[in-house]
Amino acid sequence: DVLGASMAATIARRLCFSSAETVRVRLAVRSYLRPRQMAHEPEATPERRAIYRFFRDAEPSGLEATILSLASELATYEGAPPSTEWQRLVAVAAALFEAYFERRREVLDPPPLVGGHDLIEELGVAPGPQLGVLLDGIREAQAAGEVRTREEALAFAQHVMEREGLR
Repeated sequence: DVLGASMAATIARRLCFSSAETVRVRLAVRSYLRPRQMAHEPEATPERRAIYRFFRDAEPSGLEATILSLASELATYEGAPPSTEWQRLVAVAAALFEAYFERRREVLDPPPLVGGHDLIEELGVAPGPQLGVLLDGIREAQAAGEVRTREEALAFAQHVMEREGLR
């Protein structure tokens, strides 16, 4: 919700929030619909890749956005929300909280398996934006559980380069 995020940031500044606090408010409001969207996906709980992308895009306000999503759902209805929708949203929120508090290192912030120097030496990647794109892709695949070793990371990068016609 870009308009709502802009309005929330304006209000935060008027209330003399710090710049960092204003950013948190803006990102929380911008991102609060994502958990609700995840709750409408066919899977009962979001996949690791969706969780990674949510926190990547919402940080540093992923937790706030999740809580705001729950509050917004409750505020939408007089009385209790429809139980099926509410249960799905709570399941998504639980998966997001669990990833953040219990599996952060595995799902949100995995240790790098390779660095830019590795891709340059092993695969002949030229320094530049392409290198960053490959490293970001490896990190996301690692967070999704698709890449677990250095060798898999290099193979993943090689596959992306071939698929995209990069060198």
